[in-house]
Amino acid sequence: MPRLLFSQNSQPLGPLLIGFGLVIVLAAQIFPAIPIASAMMLIGWGATLILGSGSLRSQLLLVINLLIYATLICFAISAQSHAALNGPSRRIDLLLWADHGAALLLLLLTIKWVMGRIGSPTAFDQ
Repeated sequence: MPRLLFSQNSQPLGPLLIGFGLVIVLAAQIFPAIPIASAMMLIGWGATLILGSGSLRSQLLLVINLLIYATLICFAISAQSHAALNGPSRRIDLLLWADHGAALLLLLLTIKWVMGRIGSPTAFDQ
């Protein structure tokens, strides 16, 4: 197994965030009314935590990972908004607004964490 996923320095929060996000995404398959942008960002934040705490110490990989998940979240928010505005009600309900806000908040927290890791030269030696 790659040492990246099973490092002793691995953040225990990373796998929990990924698991919780996956549970929400799977629940959305049963109940289509559940928006999933924030769940996708939970998965992205968890993956970023694991990548940043593993044996790979490349700051470039953290930035690339962040850019990929930021793009995916923007697409998810856009797709959900487009579907809601072209649906029968032609409006975005409160649950969808809350999901978009939570996804953007999680994205900002992930950006802050990555910038803290990049700004600290000893962050990868912990």
